[in-house]
Amino acid sequence: MDYTAFPDNAWCSGSYEWTQTQSDATHTGDFFDESIDCLQWNRSTANTPAPLIPDIPFTFDFVTGLTNEPPFSDGFSDASSDLGSLFVHESDSPNLSWSSENFWECGNGYMSSSSSSDSFTVFPPELETFLATADPSLARGNVPTAADSTPLDLWGSDDLPVSGSSSPEIDLMQYEMSNAEAQNFLGWEWQSSSTRWLDEGVSSEVCHFPQAIKVSERTRVSHVERVTGLPSQFPIPREATAFLINVTNIPNLDPDTTVDALLKDQDVHSWGGSTGSRSKVDAYIPGIFFGCADQKALIACRRAKHKCCGAYSCESLSSEFTNIERRELDPNSRNRLVEAQLRTREIQDSTRTGQVLSFITSISDWRCGAVDSTTNRVCRGGKAVPKKLAQRRRNKNYILVCSHRDMIQCPTGHRTLEIPDYIEEELFLKAANGEKIVKDEDQENECCKVYSARQGKKGKNVCPFNHIKEGRPFEAKVIHLACAAESLVFIPHEDKHPELARMCIVVPDHKRPHRHPVPPTSEGLGATVAKVEKAPSTKEILGGLTPSLYHLGLMSRDTKIKLINEVRSEPGNQTKHENQTIEAYIAEQKARPDEDRYIYVSEREGRTAIFGIKHDIIKHIHKVRALDCDTTFKPVVGKTNLYEIDGWMAGINKGISSFKLSLS
Repeated sequence: MDYTAFPDNAWCSGSYEWTQTQSDATHTGDFFDESIDCLQWNRSTANTPAPLIPDIPFTFDFVTGLTNEPPFSDGFSDASSDLGSLFVHESDSPNLSWSSENFWECGNGYMSSSSSSDSFTVFPPELETFLATADPSLARGNVPTAADSTPLDLWGSDDLPVSGSSSPEIDLMQYEMSNAEAQNFLGWEWQSSSTRWLDEGVSSEVCHFPQAIKVSERTRVSHVERVTGLPSQFPIPREATAFLINVTNIPNLDPDTTVDALLKDQDVHSWGGSTGSRSKVDAYIPGIFFGCADQKALIACRRAKHKCCGAYSCESLSSEFTNIERRELDPNSRNRLVEAQLRTREIQDSTRTGQVLSFITSISDWRCGAVDSTTNRVCRGGKAVPKKLAQRRRNKNYILVCSHRDMIQCPTGHRTLEIPDYIEEELFLKAANGEKIVKDEDQENECCKVYSARQGKKGKNVCPFNHIKEGRPFEAKVIHLACAAESLVFIPHEDKHPELARMCIVVPDHKRPHRHPVPPTSEGLGATVAKVEKAPSTKEILGGLTPSLYHLGLMSRDTKIKLINEVRSEPGNQTKHENQTIEAYIAEQKARPDEDRYIYVSEREGRTAIFGIKHDIIKHIHKVRALDCDTTFKPVVGKTNLYEIDGWMAGINKGISSFKLSLS
């Protein structure tokens, strides 16, 4: 027992003195007779005024109705009772006849006093064990009963717990719901939960209450789930359920981030609503939900009300993902959405119609940007439009030219685009002119594009996928999918209970399930090439492949950076399929003058050769005495091969990389 809380001189005052005695002598009462290591103070002068207690580190609380006045009332009556609480009290009351001893819980143990004695004794915390052994009715929580069998309420409505280790009013037992003593006393029987959490390392146990228990004045639940870890989604059970969250032991958390803000940030859904008041108490929650051993304890809490913001989707969203009700956590729901998007992309890239529509989408944002060589005027806003050639070239009768090429502001220097060989020219011209391009049975197609409400409707507010309506291509709008799902979150007040600030209770409204698809996770604002390539979601979406193995165009780091920048600048609208971006990039490179180009593409005998050449270097190719190329090492998997042509320039005494060649 630590006796530092009871200094020798703490009890000295005036003409008398309290002396301390420590011994193994038995201090007996009517309910135990075992020897206890204790401290005993004896008053040296009898019949003297009781002492004034200076600077004591603990005081004693008193509950009206158990006795008329506390022991040493004239000496203790002025002492504050904020730090002490009554543990067991016995008096000469006719309704309480089971002892003549008075016991109080104090800083490091329990104090006993008799009204006819000039001494009192401080016992170690083990006193509770002795009491429970001798008389089970005296165990903590089993409140003595008066003659009328009315329970003695040791916790009044104003006896709110005070946070901190010096508060004996509430035994938080290290603030862990896993405390076995608290669970056994409360009679909670934890069972393995059937909830299938979607996050690695997250699990839960459940306790059922057929009669329901009260969380707050207006909130009752029939089930309580104790969750280990921080989930990214919560289910919405069919019966009222409270989820107990404790992230106290999770490392590297921002101390300035509240636990409810942490839940919002972790969740794949977008939540709005109120955060509650941090300046006043919104609700008093029973301490048993936060691991308190005493079921009479109350915890001052802030109440946040989270409302689901729904999601955004293409207006042609498939019926498979509309008019749904989501309650349980389905690990396959998001996978179905991702697989549907992959199928859509594959169809668009492998069919004649899909290829034409993809090409039209890829050139929709193309602008000329030419500079007149005479006036230095810049062409602004010129789009790509088809123009018939005087002579057939590369098996095509048309070429794409700038729509502003005839304007006098910039008469010369306009750029052009070639129509790729795999694009069916007749079908492309019909689509570009808004004519019907599919048969009657395929006049409309359904989409599967869904955005998180965090991204919202940005940019042009159109779906990046290709769409057909009444047999003609059209731009599908992005619409909002409303959701009525709500949750209450009770968070211990940060100022009153700082030790509990990383715990909370989440109570979803069981009458309001989600009614929209699970939005895909998106972290575009903080994305980098390395993060995207190493992200678990990347492997999941690409079937375990890296981006470079998944598509040839993603071998280029510059291309991947360009894609990420598009997501950052216009999330929800500018995320185009990789094929479309590569096609537009190559088409734009072809249209540039030689001095500005880096990419050159040549197609012969069914094979494509892509050259990456820096003009400032390649112009010195004739000064190089020898060129080296290692053909024994294949740096990429698949049919494509990558070559790097290196040379040594004697003039600068350095090796150079003349150009890179990708052959597929």
